[in-house]
Amino acid sequence: MSNNEIPIALEKYIATRDRKQKSLVSQTPLKDTFNELLYRSVEVGGRASCGCRPDQTWRFYTSWNEVVRKAISIGYMIEITPVKHGNKSPTLAGGFWESNIYILTGYKKKSTNRRISNDE
Repeated sequence: MSNNEIPIALEKYIATRDRKQKSLVSQTPLKDTFNELLYRSVEVGGRASCGCRPDQTWRFYTSWNEVVRKAISIGYMIEITPVKHGNKSPTLAGGFWESNIYILTGYKKKSTNRRISNDE
């Protein structure tokens, strides 16, 4: 696998979450963001709602965190740094902004833990 090639399992995982996203910018916002992460750091955030329906940015943020957890379980080493926002008051739409900076620090292929019998 080359440095900028996404494993098939992760590609499928991202695609299922991309289908749930309603983005005006791209049909594959999670995949686009992950491809960007392969080359540079990315900041992803969302507006946490105050009891009302989840905001579109929050849905993207939580889906992105699912993708990051899956990538880490596959073997990607991703550094996550929470961003401290100076304004602790809610946004005009009623919610607090939360974000993280993600940096890809490496890839470590996981062992398969396959059991080998004496017959092989």
